Amino acid sequence: MIEITTTVPSAQVGESLASGIIEGRMGACVQISGPVTSVYRWQGNIETSQEWRLIVKTIESRRDQVVDYLHRNHPYELPEIVEHSVEWVEPRFLAWVMQESSDS
Repeated sequence: MIEITTTVPSAQVGESLASGIIEGRMGACVQISGPVTSVYRWQGNIETSQEWRLIVKTIESRRDQVVDYLHRNHPYELPEIVEHSVEWVEPRFLAWVMQESSDS
């Protein structure tokens, strides 16, 4: 199991991306949390914005599909897309993630 994290400008955008990921069986669950405050430098300026964080629970074999989906549907010019390795998962939860992230 892996987790893929991204941030979006609103809860509504997050829900839309999450629905597409779940409907496409690219992940078992997408958690949406926020708002969080992000401070960053963009095109030479220091920016501050509210964002919502999405955490996609999926399997390694779905990584490329999730990343491609995010690139095609994310509203940001340069979205944060980060994979987090998971060292241990409760076995029944892992089985569920594997089942829900597969085509069968």
